Amino acid sequence: MAESQQTADVSALPIDQQMEQILRTRLDVQELKITDISANCGNSFSIVVVSKDFEKKGTLARHRLINDMLAAQIKFLHAFSQKTYTPAQWEVEKQKLAAST
Repeated sequence: MAESQQTADVSALPIDQQMEQILRTRLDVQELKITDISANCGNSFSIVVVSKDFEKKGTLARHRLINDMLAAQIKFLHAFSQKTYTPAQWEVEKQKLAAST
C-alpha cells in the first residue's frame, strides 16, 4: 500500500489509533503501549515500542525512525515521548520494573 494511501486510511481515526496502526503496519511490533499523558485531552502521548527492527540501531536512530513514521501525527501534539527496545532489552526492562514494585 502506498504511504499516502495508508495515511489517508488512518486519518479519520483518533490520533493514538493512527499511531498504533502505522507502527504495527511498518514495524515488526512485539509490544506497543500508547499512553495519553494529557489528562485524556489527546494532545500528549508517551509510547513504548518493542521490535526486532531496532536490533543493530542505536537509540537516536530508533527515535528518528519512529519520528519519521509518525511525523504527520506528531505535528498535532503538544508533547510526544518514546521508549524503544529490542525484545531482549524489553525482557531486562520488565525484570527491572518487577523488582522495583
